[in-house]
This record gives sequence, structure tokens and C-alpha cells, in this order.
Amino acid sequence: MDCLQQNEPVPMCSQIANLNPFLDEQGMLRVGGRIVNSDLRLKEKKPIIVPGRHHIAMLLVRHYHGKVRHQGRHFTDGAVRSAGFWIVGGKRLISSFIHKCVTCRKLRGKTECQIMSDLPEDRLEPSPPFTNVGVDAFGPWTIVSHRTRGGYANSKRWAILFSCLVTRAVHIELIEEMSSSAFINTVRRFISLRSQVKIFRSDRGTNFIGAVDKLRIDSINVEDGPFRKFLYNSGTTWIFNPPHSSHMGGAWERMIGITRRILDSMLLNHTGKSLTHDVLNTFLTEVSAIINSRPLVPVSTDPEDPLILTPTMLLTQKTDYIFTSDQLGDFNERDLHLVEWKRVQALASIFWSRWRKEYLPLLQQQQRQKWIEHRRDLVKGDVVLLKDKNLCRTQWPMGVIMNPLKSSDDHVRKAEVRTIVNGKPTIYTRPIVDMILLVENCL
Repeated sequence: MDCLQQNEPVPMCSQIANLNPFLDEQGMLRVGGRIVNSDLRLKEKKPIIVPGRHHIAMLLVRHYHGKVRHQGRHFTDGAVRSAGFWIVGGKRLISSFIHKCVTCRKLRGKTECQIMSDLPEDRLEPSPPFTNVGVDAFGPWTIVSHRTRGGYANSKRWAILFSCLVTRAVHIELIEEMSSSAFINTVRRFISLRSQVKIFRSDRGTNFIGAVDKLRIDSINVEDGPFRKFLYNSGTTWIFNPPHSSHMGGAWERMIGITRRILDSMLLNHTGKSLTHDVLNTFLTEVSAIINSRPLVPVSTDPEDPLILTPTMLLTQKTDYIFTSDQLGDFNERDLHLVEWKRVQALASIFWSRWRKEYLPLLQQQQRQKWIEHRRDLVKGDVVLLKDKNLCRTQWPMGVIMNPLKSSDDHVRKAEVRTIVNGKPTIYTRPIVDMILLVENCL
């Protein structure tokens, strides 16, 4: 400014040197440029220069960003320029303002995420099949239940999938209704066939919640902390994932996807025929056999290594296998040709030996495909927008983080959120992937 008042050129090191600035009759600093001979308005061909770090620049950006209804940087920058202002470093300032704009976060903000957590210990500890189990329901299918005078009466069937978290084997049960009573009978049948279960994992389906209460099983909600380790080592424990967090049950959701694809292939060949309860039950049993016969690790090309590591290798043994028993000694391939009981133990020993050497390293090699960076953890007092698939985005409710729930690696992936429902404050437990951070708590 001083050099312009003294009719001296602007130093080349100045940020506005290339704008050819000048002072007008009112002492306002304007852009010179090369279009002074155009018929444009004065404010368009000679806009006022505003320092990007000045508070007035922020006020201008806020005003014109609101006038363009919270559109992007291109819209806002055009509105500021059309109004006759040239903000030094305006693109950087506008981008920074839009990034912090609460309304823009409501309209276009991305949901929160955190680095993918480590696998839980109940997926990594060698144990008998179906000791640690993931449970989920899927379906329905329409079947012919019985004949009537007018033709056939149709009804629906669902399936409950039990997935072993260690051996990756599956067990599927067909049920007639999605109720706690039907599910309890399913669990009783499953335990009768597969023996006692140490840990169940599932989402928070109402039939699962009711079954836990009626079966008198200790349950661990995601908000429980101090008792988790205690209950883990005592009896049967049911661990519930947070609501709306199907990604936390990927171990069994993946099995449901495979089951659906195989079943669709079977039903394709059954088109035009009456699908009955007995036929559907047979199909699901065959699906279980196909899934349990899949290789757990890449198939070896070595002709001297003919055994393929599959869940069936362990499930089809005709005697109970107690993994922690050491009284019978160690077994190897030479015992395969001896008496039957030694052959059974040898197969089991080979399975767990290869499981340790091949399957566990394979889990390590499966790198995180998403959520690979450490992000800022949500803290108490953060204001968030809660995602609701049943509502338009503009109607999603806002909430305040009341209790961030940390995982074993000290990161927050779920939290208790207080929001207003029907005029009353309500606290929900939600995963952070259903939250959009609006305002950070800086206290």
C-alpha cells in the first residue's frame, strides 16, 4: 500500500505483484489486469483485493457460500468474484471453510471410520469344531406346505447358519418362523449335534435377544467392559455386535453369501417343481457339505502332499477329538495306516498342525483392504449426524457422543450417542460407520 501511494511499483516478492494492483479514487486496492477496456462493470473487471488471512475474507466466503446454498468451491469462488472481490489465496480459504462447514458436512460429509481392528482371539485359538460360533439368520423361501382343494397352500421358511470361527465350518438349520421359540429349538438341536459351545457371536436380532434370556446364557453387550474377560472364561457366552453393524460379523456374513450362491444354483435346476420343506432342507444340507469341503488354504501342487485342508477333514471323524488331551501322544502320517483310532487322531493332529502353519499365516497375509489408516477417535462431546437408511439424509437426526467405547487396541469403533426421539432424550449404541462428525469437541 505504501509503495502504491508513493507511485512506486509493487515488489516482485509480493503475493499480488502479478495482479498489477492500483488504488482507486476512494483508496481501495483493486486488480489492474488487462481487460480494463471491456464493457464489464467496474467490480467485475477491477475487483477489490482482499487479504486471504483477514477476517473480512472469511466473512465474505461465509456470506456468498450461503448465497449459493452451500455448493462447492467452484460455485462459491464464482459468487465472490462476481460480487467484485478478489481474495488472495481464495481457493485455499474456500476449501478450508467448506471442509469445516457444518451444513456441508450434513449434506455431503463422509461417515467416520477407523483402522480395521485385529482379529478376536476366539478366531485364532485352536479348539474343537463349533466351540466359538457366529450365528445369523437368512431367507425366506416360499415352499408348498400342504395341498388344498384349490391347489397348494404356501408358507415361508428361514434358515439359521452356525459358522465355526476357527475351522470355518458351517451348520445350517431350517426353521418355520422367525421367533425366539423356534430359534431356541434350533440352538438345542445344534448343541445336541455339535456339543457345547463356548462363545456365540451375532447381531442384535430380536429372536437372538429373546433366546439368550430364555436359555439363561450370559450375554455381553458391546457397552460392557470389565466383565467381558470374566464371562469369556466361564460357560457359554453370547456376544452381541452393535446394531446396524453387519461389517463386524463378516466371518459369518461371508458364509451366508456363499450359501446363497450355491442354493441359487440348486434352485435354478428345480424351476417349475414344487419346493417342499423336505426338499429345501435337503438342499441346505447339501450346501453345508459343499461349503465344508472347500479348501481353507491354496491347494498344493506337490504330488507328495495329497491331503487338502478342509473343515470336513475334521468334522467327519467318527470319534470325539479333545484338542487339549496329551495322554495319547503325538501322531503323524505313518499312523494313518494303523488301527482306526490312531488314524482318527492322526488326521486331527495333521489338521491342526497345518492349520497353524498354513491357515494362520494366510490370515496375516490377508492385508486390510480398507480402513488402513489411523484416524481421529471420536471423543465425548462430539456432535454427530446419525445415518438412518429409512430416512432422507436431510432428516437424519443429530446426536452427541456420550460414551466412546474403545476396542482392545484403544481405538473407538462404536459409541453411545444421545439423541432426541419423539421429544425425549434417548441413548443408542451405534458403530462409527453410521456417524458423520459435525462439530469436534475442542475442550
